[in-house]
Amino acid sequence: MSTLSLLLELAPSVTFPEVEHDLLNDIYNVTHSPLISGFALESLFRFYSSLVQADNQIATHVVPNLVISAEKAPRAESSPANVAKCVAKVVKSQLAVAAGTIAEYAKHLRPSHKSKPSLVTLSLLIMGELGRFMFVSYTPMSVLFLLSTVIWRLKSIFSSLLSITSVSSRKRYELRPPFLLEILP
Repeated sequence: MSTLSLLLELAPSVTFPEVEHDLLNDIYNVTHSPLISGFALESLFRFYSSLVQADNQIATHVVPNLVISAEKAPRAESSPANVAKCVAKVVKSQLAVAAGTIAEYAKHLRPSHKSKPSLVTLSLLIMGELGRFMFVSYTPMSVLFLLSTVIWRLKSIFSSLLSITSVSSRKRYELRPPFLLEILP
């Protein structure tokens, strides 16, 4: 991955078509693997950043393809957290796709939208990762829906990601949910 990233940075016009045509689908499959962590995950982040910088239009294709790849994988062979981090890296490298990405995955958090629990989980993780470096707001209805769900895993993920988002955007927006007032100065 590091070599591909370096090639994409140094010679994007030559490397990008080859990577897109021959390797990108395999890299999507590696991305959602739960076996990827540490330095290998950091290499994936650098690869996606280099890929998006090599071609500004690819970001709109990479984000949904990462999610589709993770959704197609068997549950035991998929790490939604890795996919969400890679999506956040793509968005951070190409901020022009931020609004569309937020709109796309926020709709899975609405009570009226019928999504699979795995897609809701992935959407929550994506929104949480995006919330680490940019302001992501949750509508009151989606907050009530997600906190009142019977699926304990979604409740747990949402409450921790709501905390992360609130704390990371605190300095810029001075947003403090009531449950954080006693913790934060």
